[in-house]
Formats: sequence, structure tokens, C-alpha cells
Amino acid sequence: MERSFRFCQDVARRDTHNFPVATWLMPSSVRPYAACLYAFARLADNWADEPRYAGQRRALLDEWSAALDDCCAGRATHPVFIALQRTIAVRDIPPAYLRTLLDALRQDLSVTRYATRNDLLDYCRRSANTAGRLVLTLLGHRDEEEYLLSDAICTGHALVNFWQEVVEDRANGRIYIPQEDLARFECDPTNLEAPSTHENFARLMADEIAWTREFFRAGWPLCERFRGRLGLELRLIWWSGYLALRRLEADRALLLARPSSLTAADKVSILWHTVTSHRLLE
Repeated sequence: MERSFRFCQDVARRDTHNFPVATWLMPSSVRPYAACLYAFARLADNWADEPRYAGQRRALLDEWSAALDDCCAGRATHPVFIALQRTIAVRDIPPAYLRTLLDALRQDLSVTRYATRNDLLDYCRRSANTAGRLVLTLLGHRDEEEYLLSDAICTGHALVNFWQEVVEDRANGRIYIPQEDLARFECDPTNLEAPSTHENFARLMADEIAWTREFFRAGWPLCERFRGRLGLELRLIWWSGYLALRRLEADRALLLARPSSLTAADKVSILWHTVTSHRLLE
């Protein structure tokens, strides 16, 4: 068991993707379980997305899903699932959330377009929002109102990621901008291969950014609800997404650039807003 949790912690340390995982803001008693949930999702996401797994993706996700079933039946053998078996029992984690995450990853293998905003929001519900609910549950919070506020923040984060990666996703055959929005702003999907040459693209993305801001604003009350470590953690997550959205709005050239890691200045700005803001600022 100890080796299995250490395996999960190694995954979390080496592959955080700019997201604060099992940070010092979480109680030390919870961090190993957070790292376990992260390792479960991170490895599955790598199989669904990384080029080196092309041709094996669905088989690997199916094996992971079968391993989850074995875990829930008390037959875990992989280090992640040995740790997960303990995590589910100790922290009362609903296995349905874990299955939903895997279903969302499978969807990415076959669905490359979203007709409407509602279709895209359904994908966010099963991916980013489920991850947020897992974190709240891990920390002992199961209030439906808190879940809904978390959903709003997580949807905002997911949409920011989509807008940051428009060109890269198009190169990989995916378009997360809803087809109804492309049609509304008279943007042909081929425009996304070189969006800087199309004036309508700027108008389209301004509208998507305004839509995304609504989710962050709707979710902010969750940050005001808690003090202490959890309050700081929530504001850290909120500000990391909201400031990324503001950067996109201020510098549209970022919409055309390959996503990059957070700079030192970015991290200082996020930390400053996290510590000093106790209410939503413009």
C-alpha cells in the first residue's frame, strides 16, 4: 500500500500540467489521496491524448476501465488501483465519478466536433466538472449548491483551455468551438488553420471569451464561502483560470500561439490575487 501511494505521488510530481495537485494548501492527511485520484486521471488522459499511444488508445482506456471494476470489487493489482481502493473506502469517493471521467476520455477518441454550446457543456460536465466534484468530495464536501458552483469554475477552466489551443486542436483534427458559433460569425472551420487572416475570427473569440467569463463569475461565490486552506486553494484555482482568460482578451495573439507553461510573472500574479482578494474584483 505504501509503495502504491508513493507511485501515485511520483506521477503527480512529475506531470502536473500547470495545475496545483496535492499542494501544501491541502491538509497533509488528504494529499496522498489527492495524488492517487490525479494519477488515475493523468495516466488515462495521457493514453487518450499523447501521440505515442496512437492506435492503442481505446484498448488502454478499456483496460483501465476494467481495472477500475476490479478495484471496486476488491481485486486491485496495479499500484494506482491498490491506492485507489483505499482512497474510495477512506474518503467515500463515488466510483461513478471515476467511470464518468473515463467515458469523457473515450468521447475524445471519436467526437471531434460539437454542434452546439450545450453539447460542449455536456462534455465539460463529464470531464472538468466531474474532476472538480471529486476534489470537493475528497475534502468532505457534498453539498449540491457547492457542487454547482464548482461546476461553473471548472467549466470556465475547460473553456479557457479550449480557446488557448484552437490552432493546436485544429492541427490534431479537433474543433471545440461550437459549430453554431462558427456559423453565426461566418467562420469556416478551415479558417482555424490560419485564423489571423480572418477578421470574423476575432469577433468570434471575443464572444467566446465573454461567454466564458460568465462561468467564472457564477462560480466565484464558492471562493467566498470558505476560509483557511480550502479558501486559498479555491481562489488559487479560480484566479489561475480567470487571469488566463484576461490575458487572452488583452492579447489576441495568444490565441494563435502554442500553449506554454506558466511564467514566473504569471505565478506571482496568480498568487498575489489569491492572497489579497476576498471578493470578486474587476
